[in-house]
Amino acid sequence: MVVADTDNDGIPDDQDTSTEDNQLPVDSSSSEGTVSTEAGFKLVIGGAALSSGTPGVAVDESTIAASGEDGGEAPANGEDEDFDYPQGIYDFEVTQMPVPGQSVNVVIPLGEPTPESAVYRKYTEATGWVEFVVDENNAIATAPGDGGACPDAGDEAYQPGLNEGDTCLQLTLEDGGPNDADGEVNGVMDDPGGIAVEAPVVVVTVPDDSIRKSVGGGCSVSQGPGDYGLLILLALALLVAGRRRLQAVVRS
Repeated sequence: MVVADTDNDGIPDDQDTSTEDNQLPVDSSSSEGTVSTEAGFKLVIGGAALSSGTPGVAVDESTIAASGEDGGEAPANGEDEDFDYPQGIYDFEVTQMPVPGQSVNVVIPLGEPTPESAVYRKYTEATGWVEFVVDENNAIATAPGDGGACPDAGDEAYQPGLNEGDTCLQLTLEDGGPNDADGEVNGVMDDPGGIAVEAPVVVVTVPDDSIRKSVGGGCSVSQGPGDYGLLILLALALLVAGRRRLQAVVRS
């Protein structure tokens, strides 16, 4: 069965909420808003979103890990072990760029306010997960939203950085630059990435039951994590007992 996609953005017509070339739904099955770029550019969903059948740009880390950013063979470095993506991953491409190598602004409405100490990280099959590169042709900025609506791409309301509490994200992306996943100056900007926070450190507590008394008196010690302090205490106890015995012999 052939599924119609009249505007060729990767979303079937019966799930597509916008027919504008420079707009895409974050997820047409929800009310998370619309990703947009400047007029004259075209947005399409990225390879991982397309291969998973997602009706929008929103995917999660497991989708990247399972299919690769281009929808090909699952990559070994698809999961970002050191960071979590509480708002998911945005997988889209900007095409029909009039001048190959130019930069373009893309606006993404966020489902939740930007968290504290957040960073924006990118995925490519060549490098795995890396932090977004900010330079003269690439930038990150945010702005407060207005009831779910965001300022237009390029609006001066966007301030540099990921500002805590803001709900609108603007990415300035250079075709063929350090943040372009396809790595080529070809008039197509490929951008799987997301707002990330450091994953919490998991602390494992080991019960201290490794010292066991033997039946014949004395004691046997089996070493393990956390046992070294007990060994030191045991050694000190034996040292004190030895000194007391020595003192008793001298006095007698």
